[in-house]
Amino acid sequence: MASEGWQAFHSACTDAVNQMLTLKLHASYVDLSVSTAFHFDCDYVVLSHMVPFLKDQSYKVMEHVEKFLKYQNKRGDHIMLEDVKKPEKDDWVSSWEVLELERSVNQTLEDLYRLATDKGAPPLCDFLKSEFLDEQVEAIKCLADFLSNLKCLGVTLYIMGEYLLDKPALEERS
Repeated sequence: MASEGWQAFHSACTDAVNQMLTLKLHASYVDLSVSTAFHFDCDYVVLSHMVPFLKDQSYKVMEHVEKFLKYQNKRGDHIMLEDVKKPEKDDWVSSWEVLELERSVNQTLEDLYRLATDKGAPPLCDFLKSEFLDEQVEAIKCLADFLSNLKCLGVTLYIMGEYLLDKPALEERS
């Protein structure tokens, strides 16, 4: 049944937004998994400042999902949620993997922006730019700064370097 509020959105944009929703839900799941259940809050690897940072990231991602859902509903678009994949692993080695996921989400957002531009959906472009793109870049920058400092230590065992950098690098951002 078509919504009375439906606004002409190219179907490729609707599909891409629905895929973004699934990716965002997966990213939130991974951030929460990494921060609490499996790695950074375990008794053998306690990175006390990384835990709140990643939990905060997980909550922000869920806020993004809600914004996408509200936007889709406001436009009268059809929301199709897919199964959210379990994180690929249960034993996280380092923060590098979290950075790679953030980069993947950012690339998907940029692809969605390009698609919206190509399909003539300026309101979607404005929505993505105002709500997500800058914030995603800031999250990547924060993680990348932390990991760059880790690299500067010249530590080959990243877990030890993460422990050494945990407090000073992240406490100001928590």
